[in-house]
Amino acid sequence: MKQRLFSILKFIGFMILSLAPLQILVILIGSQSQFSTMVNSVFGIVFFVLTISIIIFLWKRYIRYSNEKAQKIGLRDLGFAFLFFLMARVIAVVGTLLITWIHGEDMTANDEAIMSITDNSGDFLAFYFFLFVLSLSILVPIAEELTYRGIGANLLFSKKRFWLPLIITSLVFGLMHSPTNIISFLMYGCMGVVFFLSYHRRKNILDSILVHIFNNGLPAIVITLEFMGVF
Repeated sequence: MKQRLFSILKFIGFMILSLAPLQILVILIGSQSQFSTMVNSVFGIVFFVLTISIIIFLWKRYIRYSNEKAQKIGLRDLGFAFLFFLMARVIAVVGTLLITWIHGEDMTANDEAIMSITDNSGDFLAFYFFLFVLSLSILVPIAEELTYRGIGANLLFSKKRFWLPLIITSLVFGLMHSPTNIISFLMYGCMGVVFFLSYHRRKNILDSILVHIFNNGLPAIVITLEFMGVF
């Protein structure tokens, strides 16, 4: 019992650690006007180094708890990744439509928070904007997959389990994306299920990371085009 409780506390710590980079970047972006370009550049470099260090730390813990080796991704695996990505997109679109229909909201609170950061994108330092897009599209998906699918599924459950880690890690994933109603909670939870299935197919964390990057890449592209004034 004590060991299980300790494992849960460690998992909570890993979740907080995976959330830290984006939260720190939001603070840096919000306070950028208070510092010179040189100071902001130093902060940005420190942030990038810190984020990479966190990802390396999470990767090592994932390897320790899972004893798995990352497998190469071939064309067949790319095809599966794209199919899982389409599943995630269908869930996101249907969930957003239901939220709009039932609650009259254009998007989830999580998406609204992301978009609010870029509402004044014209005031962004280009360096911070690059870090934001890089974090949203690549760094955050890597950290989240290592935490939820990699560490969570292997730290808290035995390798023979399937349904319990799928359900628990997906529900936690949904809770950590700021749901304000049952639909947004289920939407992110179901997306967590898709990411888990993509990981579990070969027990390869690179597969779910790729699907997550595909998924987050869409809003990152839209935000970048808006920043560039394309539309």
